[in-house]
Amino acid sequence: MLSFSKEQRLSILTGLFICFLIAMNVLGAKVIALGPFVVSVAFVIVPWSFLLTDIVSEVYGQEKARELIVAGIISLIVFLAFMMLFVVLPPAARFIEGDKEYRAIFGTSSRIVFASIVAFLLSQTNDVWSFLKLKSLTNKKFLWFRFNISTIVSMVVDTFVFMFLAFYMLTPKFTFWFIIQMIIPYLIFKMVWGVLSTPLIYAGANWLRANDKKIVRLKN
Repeated sequence: MLSFSKEQRLSILTGLFICFLIAMNVLGAKVIALGPFVVSVAFVIVPWSFLLTDIVSEVYGQEKARELIVAGIISLIVFLAFMMLFVVLPPAARFIEGDKEYRAIFGTSSRIVFASIVAFLLSQTNDVWSFLKLKSLTNKKFLWFRFNISTIVSMVVDTFVFMFLAFYMLTPKFTFWFIIQMIIPYLIFKMVWGVLSTPLIYAGANWLRANDKKIVRLKN
């Protein structure tokens, strides 16, 4: 069995946060059909990145939440920089065929990288600010309300900033209204999933807040 101190639990959430950021950028290129809608698989991950930020904000306040964002932005920049570098490096002779698939999976334009970083920074900063502002206005009550409002607003910021910076007029097809049509279903699914994840804000905050060590039993 494993025991986690309060500091270790914060480190675990930080690791998960960075994992979510990288997963969004690597796995989010895949789109799936949900009924008549076509959305990125990242709609599952994005709300949980804000969930983790809000858990840390709730328990530790603004300073720790900002540290989480700084750790995230540095990790994202370093990861994307390595990804772009490794894509352009010439392959060895035995990897020439494999390099085509490698480029197809990890090839990312500098414009999309820039959009990812800016969208992350603006949306996460807004999430921390709005969550703590609502916490003050509600006298630290209504955690479910604070989580959902701050997350929904931040997801709107994240989606609009990324989609327009990454794709606006990339080709003549990507007009203002075409991007809006891409955004709406994606945003709706992210919002619905975010609302359904509300119980996790209570579970996560209670787990992080607990003073005694928590015991996690692992089955062999």
